[in-house]
Parts: sequence; structure tokens; C-alpha cells
Amino acid sequence: MAAEEVLQTVDHYKTEIERLTKELTETTHEKIQAAEYGLVVLEEKLTLKQQYDELEAEYDSLKQELEQLKELKNMVYDLSNELAFYLVRNMANTYTFRPYEPSSRSQSKVTERQFQHSIIDSVLWLISYFLRHWNGC
Repeated sequence: MAAEEVLQTVDHYKTEIERLTKELTETTHEKIQAAEYGLVVLEEKLTLKQQYDELEAEYDSLKQELEQLKELKNMVYDLSNELAFYLVRNMANTYTFRPYEPSSRSQSKVTERQFQHSIIDSVLWLISYFLRHWNGC
């Protein structure tokens, strides 16, 4: 009987070793699979971080561009107001508000040239003003 008990014990240990070996193999496989999934997640995280950084840089760039455009819009608005004031002042100084009836054809041409020069002066002033302020940005 003792020999029989030893054989049963040996068989029991063999069965237990086979079961534990199988569990160890399965557990090892699961851990390897979990590590592979972890690497995939880590790669995705790095990709998303890079995309986030790129989007953040683009956002900052667009935000700065928007600020510059707002400043430019304000400059153009101020410039258009100054130009309108300048044109009205020039026209008020150049012309009277009474009906104009040229006494001759040559007087009409002179008045037309004066008006053209006034417009050219206004445009040149506008350009110089814009260039002065644009270089300041």
C-alpha cells in the first residue's frame, strides 16, 4: 500500500505540475498581451500629444494673427475717419457751398484740375499715413 500511495502522490504532483505549468503559460501570455496593448496605448498617447502640441502651436499662431488683424482693422478704421475728416476739411477750404457757375470753359477746367489735385493729394496723404503706421506694427 505504501507503494500505491507513493504512485498516487506522484501522479497527483504530476497533475498539479501540469496544471500550474498551463496556468503559468496562460498568465504569461495574458501579461505579454497586456504589455502589447499598453504599448499601443502609449503610442496612441504620444501621437495624440504630438497632434495636441501642433494644434496648440497653430492656435497660438492664429491668435496672434487675429490680434494683428484687429490692430490693422482699427488702424484702417482710424485712417478712414482721418481721411474723411481731411477730405471734408479740404473740400470746405477749397470750395464754397454756393452754386458754381463757371464764367468760362477755361475756368471750369481749372476747377476740375483743382479737384483732381485735391483727390490726388488726399490719396497720397492716405498712402503715406498708412505706410507710417504699417511700419510701426
